[in-house]
Amino acid sequence: MNTQPKFQSVIEALDHWREICPDRPYCTFQDFKGKEEKITFQALYEEARATAQWFQTNGLKRGDRVVLAVPNGRSFLTGFLGTLMAGGVAVPVVCRDSILKGLNKAAESLGHVFRDSAAKYVLTTNSNQSVCEEAMKDQHQKPVVSLIEKLPKKIQLDQDPLKIFPEDIAFIQYTSGSTSLPKGVVIRHHQLVAQIESIAHGLKSNVKDCAVSWLPLFHDMGLIGTFLHSLYVGMKLVLMSPEKFLFDPKQWLLAISKYKATMSTGPNSAYSMCLSRIRPEDLKGVDLSTWRVAFSGAEPIHVSTMKNFIERYQANGFQPGSIVAGYGMAENCLAISFRNPGDGLKYDVIDRASFENLHIAKPALQDASSKTLSFVSCGKPVLNHEVAIIGDSDQLLSERCVGEVVVRGPSVMDGYFQKECETKKTIRNNWLYTGDMGYLAEGEIYIVGRKKDMIIKGGRNYCPQDIETAAETVEGVRKGCIVAFGVHDEAQGTEKIILAVEIKKAFIKGKKEISRKIQAQVMAASGLSLDEVVILPPHVLTKTTSGKIQRASCKQRYLAGTLDRKITLWDRFQYFRFRTLLFISMSFYFLSAIVRKRISRGKR
Repeated sequence: MNTQPKFQSVIEALDHWREICPDRPYCTFQDFKGKEEKITFQALYEEARATAQWFQTNGLKRGDRVVLAVPNGRSFLTGFLGTLMAGGVAVPVVCRDSILKGLNKAAESLGHVFRDSAAKYVLTTNSNQSVCEEAMKDQHQKPVVSLIEKLPKKIQLDQDPLKIFPEDIAFIQYTSGSTSLPKGVVIRHHQLVAQIESIAHGLKSNVKDCAVSWLPLFHDMGLIGTFLHSLYVGMKLVLMSPEKFLFDPKQWLLAISKYKATMSTGPNSAYSMCLSRIRPEDLKGVDLSTWRVAFSGAEPIHVSTMKNFIERYQANGFQPGSIVAGYGMAENCLAISFRNPGDGLKYDVIDRASFENLHIAKPALQDASSKTLSFVSCGKPVLNHEVAIIGDSDQLLSERCVGEVVVRGPSVMDGYFQKECETKKTIRNNWLYTGDMGYLAEGEIYIVGRKKDMIIKGGRNYCPQDIETAAETVEGVRKGCIVAFGVHDEAQGTEKIILAVEIKKAFIKGKKEISRKIQAQVMAASGLSLDEVVILPPHVLTKTTSGKIQRASCKQRYLAGTLDRKITLWDRFQYFRFRTLLFISMSFYFLSAIVRKRISRGKR
């Protein structure tokens, strides 16, 4: 199905909506305390144009890169759109206006992005200025750093915005860097529009919809799936800070109920947090019946998490058919496939032996024993895209054969920014080689893991995620802080299976018992004997800016002997210090807010 897009760019979409309904609120920003600020289509357009004019009068040329080190909020929206209006190329980066900004070592990748993108300008906030300046201190040609608070909010000159062409680069999306340094995915306006059109078509989005999101806007799921998608369609958007959700997950569901949201997205871990950190009594009177698209993607989707979420929140009106599982990656803008809204959760139970030995996803018998695996369907390819499964020799595989997932379509990137060799490895014969392993069944896609992550022991293939899921059920293990990987063993001629696990502070003294329980749990779930369990204190395993464990980095540290550290009194002190700083930071935030409020009342 090939149709002419409604708009040629998101800027054209903004121009359309501000002419049709200039005074209609587009976005509601909700701060940490729940205070609201709204922006209309007209105000958004004017502020973005003012930013664009500032860039043009300060020498920005078409194609110049602009790093956006700005947190979720009004300033990000106007800064991003203003960059595009001026003909610049937006480069969103991880940014935290809180104590959280150091947890995922974001500053380490920031310097790499500055150098790799050869940015000419940086838009940031007053509180993040020092972080940006520190990240680019070793650069030859330093970009111009501008504070978003000091940019003009009103149009200074009466001139038309720069004309945008479909072939122009809109932005560069840096990958999360789970296996290597982040690479810049180049996204052109026509690729972005094709992606948004495919999302809108698949989700049946329209102006009557309302989206609630806490997802960070530097990440493709928050940037494209929520912000640019809602702007293109003309629907309402409610934007929260990621920190608000992380500190108190129930705020996500409260916002969905309050604003009668029809769409909201989160990774599997977000739904899991809503199960583990929200008490039933916290949601009295909360109505989730309007939530028709509860999208889940960005990380492996667990059957048990989705089933438990449905069961728990049906009492609040949540409809089972609302779960929409999807699959995607930055190299295709965002979405590659997802299920139809209303169809609900679908998963495939397959025979474990056939999968591990023959690489075939053979449906398990109804009376099968526990030796099975379950994978969630990620639906069919999005509009005008194709997906195939290929083998090690690039041969096309038939249905239910496990191989590498490849995709082609109008949203596939041209390549990585200034990385010709990596581009040639990733795009071959017009197909994007995703590096993900999966299979097709009845036209639907099932993802089983990353190609590089698969562990081969004794000729059998093992999914590390399957091992990690089993270990996560042991009491004391920190959820989402487990990593399994294979290490070649010369003596045995195969791989040893290593599992690195972070445990909670209260369980540090009983690490031997936890190790024994993990071994038993993995054996019971998969029949697999782990060669080594490495028990770690909290906050040792490194993660990407999007919260994924850096598997390759953890493996390298293990091989270098720097991962397996003894749990010392210093570790316990560091953990206590983190909790204390967090408490002080939050207390200071609320205290200063109260003081500011009283001062403003006094001035009146």
